[in-house]
Order: sequence, then structure tokens, then C-alpha cells
Amino acid sequence: MSIKDYGRNATAMEEWLPWGGIVVAPFVMRQKDASYFAVISYDAIPEDTIEHIPDWDFCRGWVIWNEHHHHADGTDKDYLVLFWKPFVQKGKPYVENALKNKTVRKEKDIDFFIEVAQTFCESMKVVAPTARLIEYQELIDFLSYSLTFGMDHVEMPEVPLYLDVLLHQNNTFEFTPNDIYINKERLVIISLIGLPNVEPIYKNLKNLNFKHVRRFTMFGPNEGSYDIKRYTSHWCPSRKTVKNAILEGIESRYNGYYFENIELLLGEDDYDDFCSYIEHALRKMECGYILESFNLKEVFWGSLPGLYLANNVPPLIGFQHLEELLHRIPGTHEQSGKFQAILERLQNNQKPNEQEENHVSP
Repeated sequence: MSIKDYGRNATAMEEWLPWGGIVVAPFVMRQKDASYFAVISYDAIPEDTIEHIPDWDFCRGWVIWNEHHHHADGTDKDYLVLFWKPFVQKGKPYVENALKNKTVRKEKDIDFFIEVAQTFCESMKVVAPTARLIEYQELIDFLSYSLTFGMDHVEMPEVPLYLDVLLHQNNTFEFTPNDIYINKERLVIISLIGLPNVEPIYKNLKNLNFKHVRRFTMFGPNEGSYDIKRYTSHWCPSRKTVKNAILEGIESRYNGYYFENIELLLGEDDYDDFCSYIEHALRKMECGYILESFNLKEVFWGSLPGLYLANNVPPLIGFQHLEELLHRIPGTHEQSGKFQAILERLQNNQKPNEQEENHVSP
């Protein structure tokens, strides 16, 4: 699972981009390698949200990207990308990596993914009521911003095919040994370490177009355990107790490879000053980071929706709930449904006790 799988000799941008067309459903991108993804738009959720997205039995071949797009004019948009690469073997009629207790024939894989995308979007509404699948032109606008940071606008053709060419043909991409230039501007990638609070970082970048990407390549329960056992096989060979203490709490409900980064474009004259400024700000925030150089291209490709093979780097990390991947903002969450009923009942039950505590006998 490496960027090398895309081919060392690829010279044209469309040879690297897997995007095919929006032809199987208005909200589904079918890629050139027979994988699929759908994009869900949502409003950022309050950080004190207590509801959870219902559990899903994802496994290897399922990937989530979460993208926050910020425009210099103050406009912000949040998206979640649900991706699936069906694993099939010649001579076998069924897909190997559908959801638990689901049997899917090879020729029915797209019908299955359409159903999963729609159901997953509905399940997101527990925490993000505005969640919706974006279609056609809006999907193309999302991909265009992901690739060019708002420097280009592409009108959807009558037949939305060959999007790998369509979405880059009006732009220039230059690749040097450790840098990428898009329309003559230099790409900056800041990889964030340790799941930091990103709101202070956003404030430091509010006058620039940027995107913040989180990507989570998921494993199944047994796959995650096997991967971490293999990765740590030489750790503390004669200190099993120490090794167990180190690994305690790493695995969770959802396990896989995770990375997040912030990406933006700068003029060459602004690059050094900006790097000094943002590094000082990040150190002041005590935020772990890497200003990418040697791995910049690998990270860039891996951050683009659908490029699931790039930048898959251990170690494994676990999340208890999928909404941990979403964009959260400070604020008070308005409770609803059964949680609101529970809170009201608890408040009503406390009132008599409070009156008794405040009562003073004559």
C-alpha cells in the first residue's frame, strides 16, 4: 500500500488521479479501479455532543476522509467522504469485504454501496442533522477545491465522465523533488500530531484559503489486532508486562491508520515568512506538527478523496465513535430525542431533593 503502486513513470496528472465519473448515481463517484465514494455535506457539530453515530461494521477496504474547506472570505464548509474498494477474487461470486452479515454478489456491488451511503448519511443525522449527500455539480465543486484550493471552477459536462482530466486541465501542476506547485503557487502541508484542538490554528489561517483533512483507513476487529501485533512484534521482547502497558487502550471500536493535515498554497516570496510564523504559533500552542518536505507528495496524494493507497503509515490508532472524526466547534449542544427526555426526567427528580436540602426546620 504505497504511492509507488500508482507508477513511477506517470507524467500526466490524470495518470495519478483515479476519479472516473458520476454515472452510477447522482452522488456516487465511480473510480477507474472500480472503487466508489460518496460525499456528505454537514454543519460542524458542537464539541459537547453526547449522541453517537450508530455502530458500523467497517473493515479493510473502507476509508473515511473528513475535509474542512475554509475560504479567505470567511466561508467554511465541512464534508465527510465514505469510500469503498470492493475486494474480489477471480472465480468467486461474492465480494470479500462487505459489511458484517452482508453477502454481496460482485455484479451488485454498486447497488450495495448506494444503499450503504444513503443509510450512513441518515445515521449521521443523529449528531449532524444537516447531513446530506451532495450530487453532480456540488460534488465536482468539492473535488475542484480539494485539488486546487478554490483557484478553479469547473462546470459539470452533460455526461460527467473523465473527471480526472476535467478537474485539472485548466491548472498547472509542477513536481520538483520535494515540492509541488499548483498554478505557480507552492503547496504547504502541515501534518498535525496527537489530535490537537484545531480552532486556534484556524484563527491563525483565517485570511487564507486552506483545507484541513482527516483520513481514517479502517481495519476489521481481527485485522486491527493482527496489524498491531505484527508492528510491535520486536517491542520489549523480555518485558511483556511493559509491552502490555504501552499498548493498553490503543485498540478501540474502530481501528486503522489515521493522519490529519492542513494544506494551503503560497506565493514563493511568502513561503519562508509564513513557515516561520506558523511554526512559532504551533509551538506556542504546544501542538505537535511536521512541516512536510521529504514526504510532501505522499501526504498530498493521500489527502485527496479516493486515493486510498497513498500515505498508509502505521502505527494503528483506535476511535470509540465515528463522530470523533468530524469537525467540532465550541458551543452548547441542543439535546434532542431520548437524551432530552432523560435529562428532563433527571432534572425533575432532583427538584424535590433540592427543596428538602434547602428547607430549614423551625
